[in-house]
Amino acid sequence: MSFFDENLAPSVTQETDAALVSLGQRGCVCLYGETTSSASGNFAAIQCITDTVFNFLETIEGSGAASPFSVFVDESLTVPAGTIIYGRFTYVEVGGGDVAICYKA
Repeated sequence: MSFFDENLAPSVTQETDAALVSLGQRGCVCLYGETTSSASGNFAAIQCITDTVFNFLETIEGSGAASPFSVFVDESLTVPAGTIIYGRFTYVEVGGGDVAICYKA
């Protein structure tokens, strides 16, 4: 089964399918709460609703020091509200009071 066979709506082109996935066609998970909030899955994008500090941000390719996004694990980095981060993420954890939407791939 290919990436495009799993879409929920009929497609005109594969490019259209890819664009719709980035807009949340496959659903999403909202992270929010008084304490840390996390989600595991296969995510194509993360949108920061508030200024957001990521405790963990793991990619398909790896995590920790080997990950190209390991800098986001540094809690001194605040990602501004409204920012959308595209990639292939498997685990996301935000700090208390932060709100982010993880769009499923």
